[in-house]
Amino acid sequence: MNEFFTYTVLGIAVGCIYALTATGLVVTYITSGIFNFAHGAIGMIAAFAYWDLSVNHGWPAPVALIAVVFVLAPLFGALIDGVLMRRLHGTPVEVSLVITLGLLLLLLGVAFTVWDNSVVRILPEFFAGNQIELFNLQISYHQIIVILTAVAVAVGLRIFLYQTRPGIALRAVVDAPEVAALNGAAPARISMMGWAIGSMLAALAGILLAPLVTLDILGLTLLVINGYAAAMVGRLRSLPLTFGGGIALGLIETYATGYLPAGDILSQLHTTLPIVFLFAALLIFPERRLRVGRSVNRRPLRVPSLRQSLLGAGAFVAVAWFASGLLSDKNLYTFNTGLVVAVILLSLVLLTGYGGQISLCQLTFVGVGAFGMGKFADGKSILGLVAAVVVAGAVGAVMALPSLRLRGLYLALSTLAFAQFMTAAFFNNNSVFGQGGALKVGRVSLPGVSLGSPRAYFVFCAIAFAAAAVAVVAIRRASFGRRLAAMGDSPAACVTLGVNLTWTKLVVFTASAGLAGFAGALYGGLQGQVGTLDFQLLPSLVLLLLAVIWGVDSIVGALVAGTLSALFPTIADAVGVPNFQYLAVGLGVLGLSRNPEGVIRQIGDRVATLRASLAPGAPIDADEAVEPVRPRPRPRPRRDDAAEAAVPALELRDVHAGYGQIEVVHGVDLVVPMGSVFALLGPNGAGKSTLLKTVSCTKVPTEGCVHIMGVHVNGASPESVARLGVCTIPEGRGIFANLTVLENLKMMSYREGVNAHDIAERAFARFPPLAPKRTQLAGTLSGGEQQMLAMARAVSTEPSLLLLDEISMGLAPLIVVQLYDLVRHLAEEGLSILVVEQFANTALAVADHAAVMAQGRITHMGDAAAVTEIVSEAYFGAPV
Repeated sequence: MNEFFTYTVLGIAVGCIYALTATGLVVTYITSGIFNFAHGAIGMIAAFAYWDLSVNHGWPAPVALIAVVFVLAPLFGALIDGVLMRRLHGTPVEVSLVITLGLLLLLLGVAFTVWDNSVVRILPEFFAGNQIELFNLQISYHQIIVILTAVAVAVGLRIFLYQTRPGIALRAVVDAPEVAALNGAAPARISMMGWAIGSMLAALAGILLAPLVTLDILGLTLLVINGYAAAMVGRLRSLPLTFGGGIALGLIETYATGYLPAGDILSQLHTTLPIVFLFAALLIFPERRLRVGRSVNRRPLRVPSLRQSLLGAGAFVAVAWFASGLLSDKNLYTFNTGLVVAVILLSLVLLTGYGGQISLCQLTFVGVGAFGMGKFADGKSILGLVAAVVVAGAVGAVMALPSLRLRGLYLALSTLAFAQFMTAAFFNNNSVFGQGGALKVGRVSLPGVSLGSPRAYFVFCAIAFAAAAVAVVAIRRASFGRRLAAMGDSPAACVTLGVNLTWTKLVVFTASAGLAGFAGALYGGLQGQVGTLDFQLLPSLVLLLLAVIWGVDSIVGALVAGTLSALFPTIADAVGVPNFQYLAVGLGVLGLSRNPEGVIRQIGDRVATLRASLAPGAPIDADEAVEPVRPRPRPRPRRDDAAEAAVPALELRDVHAGYGQIEVVHGVDLVVPMGSVFALLGPNGAGKSTLLKTVSCTKVPTEGCVHIMGVHVNGASPESVARLGVCTIPEGRGIFANLTVLENLKMMSYREGVNAHDIAERAFARFPPLAPKRTQLAGTLSGGEQQMLAMARAVSTEPSLLLLDEISMGLAPLIVVQLYDLVRHLAEEGLSILVVEQFANTALAVADHAAVMAQGRITHMGDAAAVTEIVSEAYFGAPV
């Protein structure tokens, strides 16, 4: 019993570490919508910084702890958000995934550059040597601190995120940042706060974990991956479930270590239990909705014909044969490595570039292929090459089978878990590669051809790459390739068209793994032997990110990326930077936050632009990137107070606005008198909503001036305009679907002098149906109830100007009548209101003044009664 109690306490301590790391991941995800793969690297950097201050420079431990956790970590988190993450809102999940993976590699590169990882560093525990005895069990102070800290963080964060206005705002901003700004919150500052908190938690976990393990750059970074399982138990949302998942994971790992029989294969694989736990959590708690829209925001490349592919392949082989006669044996080896890596990247072109499926375990299939080649016929038979393809393809299929329901982040995590499991269970298993950790692999034997010389094998690998490239492009041209492209573009649309996504994903994973296995046979033949360190997780990440940087759907990009990968060791020696590839790839990926399409496509766009500029009068390709129109500054208008004694609630002067080079609003002049209702009418596409966005400052006018209560607001932020007293009810209701009704109301309290309790009382008094649903998620309300919740802001915050955009859209007539009765009541109270509406009669019934807008211009304006007579003609486009 005492032994069980000992393992239980140890398991809880380990589980608290997992819970703490997972909590940081969940907080970042809740507040930004981004799964931060660099979370462990941030904790690693913090642990090394704490060691540097407390041990290397002799700072007192409390001072060093405060400096790292409460100063450096939040500043670093704010920097990450400001430089990288803020522009990723609304981008496909695959883009943010790649960016955080790039940040992971960049931080690893920085750590290897700053700290020599060959030096042994010991980070002492807090209150080292002090312990207490509980039921004959010695528990160190450090373990107690870990447990108490994890519990305090979990409880404190739960209270902060669900009971305080800043915490609710953090959850709201990831849901709808534009709506949060219209409520008066500052999305940029709130998002920065979320990343600062996430970085603080990563730093705290790293510092608490480091004394329990070796202070190693890679080891400390990858240990945090074990905490991913706890985060998935909480589905990246629930902090209590995340904490419980961490404790369960720690107990399972500790019990397995203590109770599995010695020598049993399970006891040897106890280190893989967190990864198995992660994989199980992914399968039990999968994503449920199919994604609509392209996985990577890029235009498809032109697919060459068979004739063009064969000519290109032949030319490449000819150039390779010629160059092989000029290169030294050392250079032949380097560039041959590049060709083999390029074949690996072709497997990613097929899987990720064409099919939109993320894989973080491609080197695992390469290792399986090398193993198949080495184990079959002494590693030299051409049948060994076939075995490499077949075995790797089979492993790919086995890996894909349980993951067929997964996509995006969940699929990436499942492939990561598979890579880590195979590393521990297969590549690090002595029965696989032998006691020496190496397996001999020969070069394939061809009848009458010797591949023993470096030049001969180089030409052979060039032919292999060319053949693989022709095959990959041929697949893209075929009907299966079109299904892959459709699946990568929109899985939901594929299902509606009857495409079998399960079969398509299984086939493409099998084919991609088989091609990677083929590359593994080539790699083994080049090296002569392969070892346990050749097929780890981080090199897989490097290859994936290199493919993305250069163009994950480009054959040329695969070749360039493979060559660059082979040159990294040479470059590292030249610049004297260890693990240079991490720094280079990390920095390269950060550039993708501006253009995720890859270098090859950017070069193609530049060439196309250059050609267009050299051909006067030639039309410019509609797909080419264009610079957005910049707002042209105009002198601020001066008001003649004597001539205009009454300041209008809203005044627009010669306002122009649009999207990019397309101008939608063309020189609008409009005045909303104080205390009046102004109806802006017009058909779809007239520019009404664009004009309203300009008034609320979610869009900056390219020309003209916007005055609210006599204040010039051009260029102001939406939140500052909201705090000025402007209340905007945007099209689509503008609520926070993942917040409760009461939390939505709390988000309305950012104006000075507005109390959240008063807002709730007024809202429930005006809309009684909302009162019993105060704890219900807003996204589960009916359409009418959601619009009531949105309108609650108008009746609860006492705004100076109310902007209503199509509040009747999608609602039953009875609900529309009730809402416009409310508008009439607000008007009687003297509120200034601008109503944008398609249903003219509904809006005109409550309006004092009205204007008709068509094709971006005001065609008629006047009293509501006068405008009523001409509205129907404007709607039908008849001359007036």
